[in-house]
Amino acid sequence: MNMKGLIAATLVVIVPASLHAQEPLIPQNFLQTAPEAYYHYEPNVLECVEWLTETPLEADSFDRRTIGKFIDTWLRETPSIRISLDPTLTAFLDDAKYFEEQMTVYTGGYAAGLLELKSENGTLGKMTLSPRGLSDEDRTAGATRAIEYSIAFYDRNRDLLGRNGKLERLKKMQEKGTLRQYVEANLYRPDDK
Repeated sequence: MNMKGLIAATLVVIVPASLHAQEPLIPQNFLQTAPEAYYHYEPNVLECVEWLTETPLEADSFDRRTIGKFIDTWLRETPSIRISLDPTLTAFLDDAKYFEEQMTVYTGGYAAGLLELKSENGTLGKMTLSPRGLSDEDRTAGATRAIEYSIAFYDRNRDLLGRNGKLERLKKMQEKGTLRQYVEANLYRPDDK
């Protein structure tokens, strides 16, 4: 085989492999770690959310389930953040196909929004005294990022997910730059009954 043939054969093998998002690192001993130490895994959670959003639904189903379970377990146990599922803001999930996958992208995106706030404060991967996600400012940031991740996931997987009118309306708000204001105005507040 000549040099051109060798290079072409190498590219045929390498290029398709690079078309999928890089698989994130799930810590091996994660389940044996005390929840108080889950802050160490915050960078891993960000990588996993990005991977779930960027990797097409039909690809890597075993990896998708494993990564989804890592995110779900981390969210359930971590003392670092608290997420809120505001009914108005999650209404687009009501009739969603692939509900479990979309819910994981939403909750993971919410976590990513809060972890980005920690990163801005220089506390990503570090223990903090109080969790992010309790103030309206945190909830707005988390829910906004959750919807943005959901829109990106929807766009990437539109053929499998089908049309979602509620998410399309949120996408238009994102394009107009009004999504954050919509989220802020529609946070669930128990006093607003």
